Amino acid sequence: MIILLLVEGVTDKIFYEALLKKLYHMSKEDLYVLPNEFIRFINNVKGLSREEERRRRISILKLKDNNVIIIGCGGFKPLTTFLGLFLKYEKVDVLIKKGLKCIIVIMDRDHNPVEVIRSKLASLNIEYSFSNNSFYLKEHGLLIMCIAQGLLHSRSTDQLEDYVKYIASKHYTSIARALQVLKRVLKEGLILNNYL
Repeated sequence: MIILLLVEGVTDKIFYEALLKKLYHMSKEDLYVLPNEFIRFINNVKGLSREEERRRRISILKLKDNNVIIIGCGGFKPLTTFLGLFLKYEKVDVLIKKGLKCIIVIMDRDHNPVEVIRSKLASLNIEYSFSNNSFYLKEHGLLIMCIAQGLLHSRSTDQLEDYVKYIASKHYTSIARALQVLKRVLKEGLILNNYL
């Protein structure tokens, strides 16, 4: 099975890659374990055609016979553009036959992912059924799940960083000490051995 996980930026990609590797003991794989049709598509997407960009923005994680492709799309608009290009790709049905079962789209809450995906599907004239923040594309037999990230409170940024700030606040003393050491090392040019 192949799952395509689309996130806005490289920070999001790094976060979800680390999370999946830690939680599910997934191993990192090379792009070339994927079907040729997917590699051809990636090679033609603006901003992903160069090898160094692919390494920075794409991660392939594997657990048994399952691959999760995480793509940091470069922001909100590039993510919606990528999704549209992918759904219009003439070989998308071939990819589905070769195991693509689900596209998970994770966007910052302030973009309202469900409405963004609904609008994108309407602009492409793709029929779907909708339930539990998920779109089932009848024509393709493909599921698109929408996840809004970011916390809901008055001082929230509606972004991934809300989670990081929340976790940091729970472990503030040790994180604050680590940041103080890092700041002094960077500012004063000290070596880490002075603090160990």
